[in-house]
Amino acid sequence: MLDGVNQARRRRDMAGYYGFSKSSNAIEAEDNGRFSASQLARRLGVKAGAIKAILSPSEWHHTSKHFNPTDYYSEEDALEILDRLRARREPKKTIQVFENCSGHYLEWSGTRKHPRADEITFTGIRVSKKGKWFTLELPRGPVRKGEHTRGFHLRDSQGKHLAFNP
Repeated sequence: MLDGVNQARRRRDMAGYYGFSKSSNAIEAEDNGRFSASQLARRLGVKAGAIKAILSPSEWHHTSKHFNPTDYYSEEDALEILDRLRARREPKKTIQVFENCSGHYLEWSGTRKHPRADEITFTGIRVSKKGKWFTLELPRGPVRKGEHTRGFHLRDSQGKHLAFNP
């Protein structure tokens, strides 16, 4: 006989979806020992990135109110290689440094109703890149911009585009 929590989990609506969180098939997979990477990581005390990098998904199911496809992994398979999962370290992001860079970006001011964009132009500065972020070492202080920030243009000393976002 099922307890109250499991009975509530087994209640499914007519469309095969459990509320707004996941499909009925996803609930059934969890009952059979298959979980999403984040759920399995919490259960085993490892990083979700390690599970995604080492294990192959055994199946996928729809989750969220937007019906996103989510990979599910076998807990049994993960327990067999638990030591490998615990030993895996995420790779460190390297820092690239560029000298004599030039470009421009938009600096916003004003109010929400009356916004004003000023174009800030720079030349001959040092720029470091870590992951998807650039740090511009300007005379007035460092400024951090994302790789895909709108209105951000950056060229290295040879004129090659490092970031170009109209």
